[in-house]
Amino acid sequence: MSAAQQEQLKGVLLQLHGAAAAGCRTELWTLKRIGEVIRKQFGVRYKGQTFMLEPRYAAGKPDLMPEQAAELERSNVDVIVAGPFAALQAAKNSTSRVPIIMTPSADPTATGIVTSLVRPGGNITGITEMMPELTPQRLRLLKQIVPTMSRAALLWQPGTLTE
Repeated sequence: MSAAQQEQLKGVLLQLHGAAAAGCRTELWTLKRIGEVIRKQFGVRYKGQTFMLEPRYAAGKPDLMPEQAAELERSNVDVIVAGPFAALQAAKNSTSRVPIIMTPSADPTATGIVTSLVRPGGNITGITEMMPELTPQRLRLLKQIVPTMSRAALLWQPGTLTE
């Protein structure tokens, strides 16, 4: 694959929001699954020999994440993909050297992960699901979709902004 295709692949994998979005049964990216995405997107056969995926899974135990993130930093990975909040915070606390790509997550400015969405600062970039400044536009769009709407409700769990 060319360098340009490799860069494009990074974007494709991030846009898929996990292996399940690519049609896999689980979220874990394996070299075989990445090879299949490469074949479908670029028509290139890939045997998983030029990069290694170092997955870490905390099994619902966020207290494991700081050590896992520190382990990744010590192993000299080229990039860390992390999310949601607990994983991002652990990655941020573990390194200022390794680039961190956040997966779609709660408002990273409200949680202190980044200083702003426009200029995140430091070694963190990525995408977010929460953008409070878009709330008025979202409500206008909802009103266009459901013109008879006169009341809207929001169902959420308090304390989940950081999850």
